[in-house]
Amino acid sequence: MKSTSYQPIRVRTLEILWHGCERDEEAVQLGLQSVAIEGIVSIDYNTQQDRIVTCGGDGYIRLWQLNPEATDSWLANSQSDMTACVSFVTGMRTSWMPLTARWSPHGSMIASAHCDGKICLWWQEKREDGKKEEEWKDYRHLSGHVIDVYDLCFSPRLAVSS
Repeated sequence: MKSTSYQPIRVRTLEILWHGCERDEEAVQLGLQSVAIEGIVSIDYNTQQDRIVTCGGDGYIRLWQLNPEATDSWLANSQSDMTACVSFVTGMRTSWMPLTARWSPHGSMIASAHCDGKICLWWQEKREDGKKEEEWKDYRHLSGHVIDVYDLCFSPRLAVSS
């Protein structure tokens, strides 16, 4: 019988307080006041641009930029800086509590599902004021569901279903 050698798997958890937090320093980094912790209810990864969109109990949809090189460095060396692995891009808020958000296949649009049966489609606004900060606008509101919309998805050809 052949002997098989196994390599141990090492796992490290990248912990980021995203939607509300109890520590003032993280709240300041996100432009928030110190608030209670709220749960994340949805997360979706954009493979085209290494971005994450999240929804949480604080009522915001937030965009995050991942830095794969910094993450690889952090995974290889526990002494490296974890804060370089991800950075906050922008936050969006609507009148309805978001339950989920999904990237379009090409990463140029976000669809969000909300309480009260609403779906919002978001596009990035072109900035003409010279500011670097991204701004996303909810250009379309789709209604017709009589109860909360808990999930949705894009087809490969950009059609939305829920």
